[in-house]
Amino acid sequence: MKPSIAVRALVPHVVPDDTIRFIHDDGMLVVAVAAGSEGDFSAYWPPASRFILDLFEEHWRSTTGLPAERLAAAFPRVRERFAAEASARLDRTQADIDESGPTGQLFAVAITGTAVHAAWQSGAFAFLARDGAAIDPTRPHSFREDYARNDPGLSPDRLAQLPEVWTRTIGSVEPPSTASFLARPGDVLVIVSRPPAASPTELARALTRVGPASAAERLADLAFANDTRVHGSVALVPL
Repeated sequence: MKPSIAVRALVPHVVPDDTIRFIHDDGMLVVAVAAGSEGDFSAYWPPASRFILDLFEEHWRSTTGLPAERLAAAFPRVRERFAAEASARLDRTQADIDESGPTGQLFAVAITGTAVHAAWQSGAFAFLARDGAAIDPTRPHSFREDYARNDPGLSPDRLAQLPEVWTRTIGSVEPPSTASFLARPGDVLVIVSRPPAASPTELARALTRVGPASAAERLADLAFANDTRVHGSVALVPL
């Protein structure tokens, strides 16, 4: 199975390159997921998302060292450039910019062989799908996720009622969260752009029941079923 993407969007003119980018760099595969918006309380805005991905690719390629070190070096540069240039470089005539100005989220993984290194300031998350199980899921930066972590006994129904407000973006001064894990042959890295209606375990189980040609589309359908949000995407990377 080759890397594949499926995008679900209610806003017009969204293409895969607006949300997920595959970067091939000297035998390493880097996958970056972005979600730009007009402001802190605004909807998904493709030009801002595309700009974040452009900045990340530029600064990733300018870094050296181990994958985790390169991710740690690229993120603050993206933050600085986006804060300094987004308002001037992006055409805001068709956007509903609020007073906070353009903002966005970034999730990136660098894959070398079976080693996966991740960094994120984002509501996106990733996990390894292995024989119908979700291994090493990362935790998205959202109010809902933070609440669930602090109150593990919270019922799923109550959790679903909590707002999905992002608690960290590329504009945050805190460094990105990081994780590293090892895959096994046959694992599939699943990256979801925002917390879905289905759990990672449900997505991993669904992956075992579909063929490679339709896997990303099926997981996107499951992840964002009955979802009124304006944007969602899934990327699958076989390892």
